[in-house]
Amino acid sequence: MDVGSRLRYARKSSGVSRANLAERSGISEATIARIEGGAVSPRVDTLERLLRICGQRLEVLPDLAEGIDRAQIREGLVRTPTGRAVTAANVHRQLAAVRAAAFRPAGVGRTGVSEGAPPQFDPETLLDLLEHGGVRFIVIGGFALNLYGSPRATGDLDICYERSDENIERLATVLTRAEAKLVNAPPDLDLPIDARRLSMGLNFTFLTVFGRFDCLGEADGVGGYEELARTAVQMEIFGAQVPVASIESLQRMKIAAGRPKDLIDLGYIQAIEDPSGS
Repeated sequence: MDVGSRLRYARKSSGVSRANLAERSGISEATIARIEGGAVSPRVDTLERLLRICGQRLEVLPDLAEGIDRAQIREGLVRTPTGRAVTAANVHRQLAAVRAAAFRPAGVGRTGVSEGAPPQFDPETLLDLLEHGGVRFIVIGGFALNLYGSPRATGDLDICYERSDENIERLATVLTRAEAKLVNAPPDLDLPIDARRLSMGLNFTFLTVFGRFDCLGEADGVGGYEELARTAVQMEIFGAQVPVASIESLQRMKIAAGRPKDLIDLGYIQAIEDPSGS
């Protein structure tokens, strides 16, 4: 059952008319009709709001995992978190190599690398820098889902960091060692990443010599480090104990983000929680 059919079923089974659902949700009746007809793909938070009015929750939708290869999920769950991390990084490197070959500039040989080629994703080194730098952080995002068994390739490491002055100083040191540069910063604005600049912002996206690195002071749907730490899970990754956001926290973040890839990740979360498909 697709998303539109599921919403239509939830609405009719709860006795809520389309007009009433529009009035209570603040979403036009025409838009709801288009969602139910499959003409519009709603944001995840929009879908959740509509379903709650109908007495259902997004978490109970079985079709979010429809089409997912649960055998692949079960195979991943057999591995250790380190094994899942290595697999995720290797998959990303393979995809990056294919993309680089497809868009190789003229004059660059088959073994050549253009000057602008992005660095390979190396989560092991980034995590090692964070650990030895004494940074208080929690792994979130797509890589965290990889650690739980999701096979979707991700090319960056996302963390939520604790916002004390001391911890920001430590994070700034790690970023300097990783030669971090702000993504989408003006090319003529080559400012050093220091604690003062980090304290003036909240969420940052960097490109480092070890790949893309997102550092969030707060994550949509869950809040900051303290909130995530209450339910975080300690995983042994690359020989170290690393704090990873709980699967429930990741689910809330994906619902709040509401991008198409987040809907895909919600399906993977359901498959991870029920790998047999029962």
